[in-house]
Amino acid sequence: TPEEERVLEEEFPQMEKISIDFGVLEKIDEAVVIPVSFPWDDLGTWTALERALPLDEDGNMLRGRHIGLETRDCIIYAEDQLIATMGVSNLVIVQANNKILVTTKEHAADLKRLVNKMAKE
Repeated sequence: TPEEERVLEEEFPQMEKISIDFGVLEKIDEAVVIPVSFPWDDLGTWTALERALPLDEDGNMLRGRHIGLETRDCIIYAEDQLIATMGVSNLVIVQANNKILVTTKEHAADLKRLVNKMAKE
């Protein structure tokens, strides 16, 4: 719908940040699995989000303000600042909550370890 992006931006940050396996599956005694014919991806990682959203002509997943030259296969999310890139590839760059994350896609899955270290600082 035309309101989809606005609703997502307002509602998604308010949702509890918990995976379905912790939030639902670990709390039930019995479960039933039904085969379905649609694709599924757990959007709990930046690389999963990249698979779900459209990419630009250079293979970048862009959300927010970005200006780039020779930037390829990157995930770039800017909450409220401009991100400028040049000559980079296969990076995850996230600006949110007055913080900036820059990592390779290969290391993005280990984000929880970095978040834990930041919490101790």
